[in-house]
Amino acid sequence: MRLLIVSFWIACKHSSRRLLCLLCVFLVLAGLVGLGFALQPQTEHPRAVVAVVNRDQNPLSQQAMEWLAQAGPVQGLEGILKLRFLDQEPEPGSGYTAVVTVPDGFLESVLNGSNLSPKLQVDVGSPLEALWVERIAEAGASWLTNAQLGVYTVQEQIGYGRGMDARQYDILLAGINMAYLRAFFDRLDPLEIEELSASGGLSLPAYYLLAAAVVLLFAYGFLFQPACRDLWAFSRSCGRRISLFFAAAAHVYLLTLVLCILITAAARGLLALQVASWPHLLLLALLVGGGVCLAAVLFRAYAPCAAACILCALGMGACGGGFLPLALMPVGFERLAPLLPFWQGLRLLGQVFGEPGQPLWQPLAMGILLWTAAALAWFGRRGRQCATS
Repeated sequence: MRLLIVSFWIACKHSSRRLLCLLCVFLVLAGLVGLGFALQPQTEHPRAVVAVVNRDQNPLSQQAMEWLAQAGPVQGLEGILKLRFLDQEPEPGSGYTAVVTVPDGFLESVLNGSNLSPKLQVDVGSPLEALWVERIAEAGASWLTNAQLGVYTVQEQIGYGRGMDARQYDILLAGINMAYLRAFFDRLDPLEIEELSASGGLSLPAYYLLAAAVVLLFAYGFLFQPACRDLWAFSRSCGRRISLFFAAAAHVYLLTLVLCILITAAARGLLALQVASWPHLLLLALLVGGGVCLAAVLFRAYAPCAAACILCALGMGACGGGFLPLALMPVGFERLAPLLPFWQGLRLLGQVFGEPGQPLWQPLAMGILLWTAAALAWFGRRGRQCATS
């Protein structure tokens, strides 16, 4: 125990001085990010104008469109969305963000199960419009699914009206359809209010600042290499002491946790962010600490360790959304990102500031794997050296 405590204390003193430069680099980088966004002119985006063209000749479909037109703007979307109901499709370049055309026979297709698809035309003016199109398609599919659920009720009521004359049967069917349509619009919110942002719930300056912080934490892992190297050399001279590995691992984890806390406090002060969950920093330190400890143990020389840490951090940042949000990158990167420690670390740091939660077992499992690999590298390397000495 005494060997563990003394080794841990010496390693902390050895590495803490070097890690002060990481905090200084982060503060300088935060200032540059803030200055860069401050110099950008703040322009107010115009409202998205969506045209709706109904070609369905069904009276119920036309009545539904009249209800929507008379309802006015949707509460909560007045500042970002404006609906216009037209009799015919507008010409290209007429200024509409999107044009939704309901085909003739649409309502009838919902009732009989053929499900005609509305036509959607979008003016792609920016990469974020792709996100907007995706949300519209998802909302349309949800509408159609919910409408399909009412078909069985309508069919049951139609069966109830068998034996009536044609006029009474039409009145019964129209009443059923109107009652169902009214219940559908009363019980379901026609539009789900969702703020579209490539950076999630964070502002763009906050997103880039947190991404830079995670890149720096991984890139500066080579600063732990001298202390880990000295502890490993000492363990070779004094025998197989597991205590020295735990001393190296504990000093890496503790100093990484301190850095995470300082960076979080700095980001909170610079960007006026609200910290929602400090305990997530414990898991972030576990994840980052496992990666940097593995690099510090694998490389015996300082320069190769520094090159490996910096290149790996920049590579993970480029593929995991550190330099460009994943929503604006090809789909393949979205599939690759969850496998990268950088992406898991960025999600954890975002949760500290109130980002929507993700399953914690993923970064936990990845952190355990990294620490296990570091332990195997430590004991495997030491065993080979002892056998040859």
